Amino acid sequence: PEVLCSLSEVVSSFTELTKLIKDRKDAERNDMPVLSTMLKFGNRMVMSFLRITGAIGKHMKHHQEAINETVSKFQASTRTLQIICAHVKELSKEHRDPRMVNLVPKVKKNLELLLFKVKGMLHESGMGEAFVLGNLKNRTLQGQVVKE
Repeated sequence: PEVLCSLSEVVSSFTELTKLIKDRKDAERNDMPVLSTMLKFGNRMVMSFLRITGAIGKHMKHHQEAINETVSKFQASTRTLQIICAHVKELSKEHRDPRMVNLVPKVKKNLELLLFKVKGMLHESGMGEAFVLGNLKNRTLQGQVVKE
């Protein structure tokens, strides 16, 4: 349906935005206002996606390929959000900005909730084998592993 096309376009745009943030030059990567905005906006995107997982699941049988593609694109963005969360936690040690650090738990909680909602949606539609859960290492935007 048209709604799935619109969703795919929104997810593609969000994926491009997160990619731009991740691929910035080293000097720009520590731009706290940009990172803060990305966490706030990213959290809103995740929450919006959480709200529509039920509706997406209902269309899974008839539009499996389109939905899989959209979810895969969104998953790449959520991975980048996870990286931004780790990066912000590392930066906060230097900058002591509690507002930034306070955003991280909310984003991570919603990312985890999204993971389980998508897993449930796939299992309900008989595609549980398509879902593989792995552990991510916490990394900064430069790709350095962060110790928790």
